[in-house]
Amino acid sequence: NEWQVVGIQPLEGGAPVREEEAFDVQVIGSDVNRDYKPPPGVKIRRNLQSRTREREQSLVLNYSNLEPLHEAVSTRVLSLTRPANYTKYTRLRMYVHGDEEQTEYAGPDSSELELFLRFGVDSTNYYEYATRVFPGWDRRNEVEIDLVEMARLKLKVPAEGLRRDQVLDTLIADGAVRDGAPAWYRMRGSPSMQQVKQLSLGVRHQGRRRPFSCRVFADEMRLDGARNDPGLAA
Repeated sequence: NEWQVVGIQPLEGGAPVREEEAFDVQVIGSDVNRDYKPPPGVKIRRNLQSRTREREQSLVLNYSNLEPLHEAVSTRVLSLTRPANYTKYTRLRMYVHGDEEQTEYAGPDSSELELFLRFGVDSTNYYEYATRVFPGWDRRNEVEIDLVEMARLKLKVPAEGLRRDQVLDTLIADGAVRDGAPAWYRMRGSPSMQQVKQLSLGVRHQGRRRPFSCRVFADEMRLDGARNDPGLAA
């Protein structure tokens, strides 16, 4: 597991973090967890030589007593010397599974739990995708990022630049993907699609009531749609 826990922190308007709150990152897979079911459409391959099934796994964001207006964050450093170049692709996708045992965070058409994925240079210069989470491998949970559209956030930057903590955002909804569920594209600082050195993955409690204790699975993060012209995504 290459993901490291950053911790829990309050959002604007949130109370200080309490000792009872906890967060860790684990891996769950088909090799040791017989009850684990991969996302719909993801097939577990068989090794032709050993005749055994290859491992299929998900990253688990496991949080306990997460208070309203708090977020839990984990980070993975890709490379400081050889950053990833996302301008070669048009899409970033990932399956997301919401807890099916503790479901008080969501109703049929709404959810107080938000998952976010950040990628960029560091913790102050990044792009962010955020979506509400529903129980199971719900299509509304899926990360579906149009990297070209996300890069257009740079066109919104004023001539004087952004303040240190200023975030630009835009709400995206497409009836053809994610069952039409909306998602947020955000940008902080001065990130570059050509200089992706770290990823951050986490959850936010966007409610105002009780704390949540749940698990969220993230699986099959992948870049799709190879392109020849990097265009705006700089």
